[in-house]
Amino acid sequence: MGMDETFSDSVPELTDVVSGDVRDAAEKGARKGAQRGPSGLLAIISSILGALIAIFALQNLDNVSVNFLPWDVELPLAAVVGITFVIGALIGSLLGWRRRRSRAKA
Repeated sequence: MGMDETFSDSVPELTDVVSGDVRDAAEKGARKGAQRGPSGLLAIISSILGALIAIFALQNLDNVSVNFLPWDVELPLAAVVGITFVIGALIGSLLGWRRRRSRAKA
């Protein structure tokens, strides 16, 4: 870059950098996403669920005692419920994965 040349003069325009094929693919993907369904509704439902989970966590900060085998732990109730949910989701997804895998082999 020379002394008289500014930075913006040396940077190519975005339309020069992005080829027609990439632009076509992006436009096709945008159209496909619009046909997929009400993603705005999904965002609203997710936001509401997130807000409800946050309210639950804030209202259940009292410590509870959890006894499991040799461990005795004091945790907030919301943490216990959250940990239990995550463990259940992991077990459910593993069982579902095994079922799908066994059906695929048959």
